[in-house]
Amino acid sequence: MKVDNDKAKEYFKKYGVPDVVEDLLHALLYECPPDPVAFMIQHLKLLTSVGPTLREKYLIGRTLGTGHFSTVRHGTCRATRQEYAIKIIDMNLVRQEGKEEQLQTEVHIIENLHHPNTTRVREVLKTDHHYFIVME
Repeated sequence: MKVDNDKAKEYFKKYGVPDVVEDLLHALLYECPPDPVAFMIQHLKLLTSVGPTLREKYLIGRTLGTGHFSTVRHGTCRATRQEYAIKIIDMNLVRQEGKEEQLQTEVHIIENLHHPNTTRVREVLKTDHHYFIVME
């Protein structure tokens, strides 16, 4: 199903739909999960754990990939409508494996890496439980 993001955004603003609900509806429309209720519960847990800064800046969408410590989600900048990949790293898993220093080194390297053949990092956000790496 094709969704007109601008019309949807206008409707959400007009009727005062909270950003968290907008994010949830957006993810449901684009992922079409086989179990929508379980998907909504999982997505709401993610949205409530990411903190207000990330939710205010980005519309969090479908899952692009998963790894041992992280999940990569599609993200759309609310201000510019520019699309990004947002790597969400679970710090609890990183701490359990004793990889905090390695993660901090990796984040420092990718933030400072500027080459035409590599993915650019737009910003890195951090909460007590997650790292969020916003990439082109």
